[in-house]
Amino acid sequence: MPRLTGGELRIGLATSGIALLHHRGWPRQRSTVLGSREFAAGAAVSVDDLAAQLDPLLAASSCRGLPARLVLADAWARSWMVTPPTNAVRLADCQAAAAARFQALYGEPLSDWQSAADWHARLPFLASALPAALVTALRRVCAAHRLVLLEIVPQFIAGWNRWCAALEDGAWFGVLQGSILTLGAASAGRLCALRSLVLPRSAGTDPQWLRQTVQREALRWTLAPPRALGLCGEVPAAWIVDAPGDWTCRRLDHDFRVETGNPAGSALQLAATGRP
Repeated sequence: MPRLTGGELRIGLATSGIALLHHRGWPRQRSTVLGSREFAAGAAVSVDDLAAQLDPLLAASSCRGLPARLVLADAWARSWMVTPPTNAVRLADCQAAAAARFQALYGEPLSDWQSAADWHARLPFLASALPAALVTALRRVCAAHRLVLLEIVPQFIAGWNRWCAALEDGAWFGVLQGSILTLGAASAGRLCALRSLVLPRSAGTDPQWLRQTVQREALRWTLAPPRALGLCGEVPAAWIVDAPGDWTCRRLDHDFRVETGNPAGSALQLAATGRP
């Protein structure tokens, strides 16, 4: 197989499998599924397992030398909101606040995680972290295949970075992957609250469940309920509602599984998250 040239490689890493996409943006956008692998149902996948499963997929894809983006399921990551201290004046003050909040939430130090954040000394900001061992293992595999690593990013962050500017004023943002909905309240182009929810079995066929959940979270956060929600990921068709002035829920990205007719599942949609 000849080596691929041009475009970029997008790698989706779910807890249920891996998928590779080759995306070209010019002269017309086109994404091609290069390969996928599903894990055994219910199998516990470790950091080393994930890297070991990715390696042969890359070897078979003839993608050596391509720029690559790795999008990980939010289950691999930890994301949390941080309120900076009132006397914060330096980046180090915000970093210390993020580490203290992580310790309080998860009961362990941030030292074994690789973190990044939308640092701000006056407003709450979003921080996210991936296990340092996982990042190291993925970097090692990418280096072995001479990939030019552009980013390793959780799905929620990939979706938010791509679509935050497209949200109407006051709209919230969410990502659905598997049975986990990660919901973010936004204001003036910034996230101000974050929560991950496990969907009940019937939620995907009930549009009222989503609206009621959003309203309940708004009460929990003492925020005004939004009139619009933008979603990425495995979004059920029943959730899409277009009723301007009342409640609008729209899909921001493409359902890549439908678009290509490829049923590779969660990992494929992960790989496509944030795609132009």
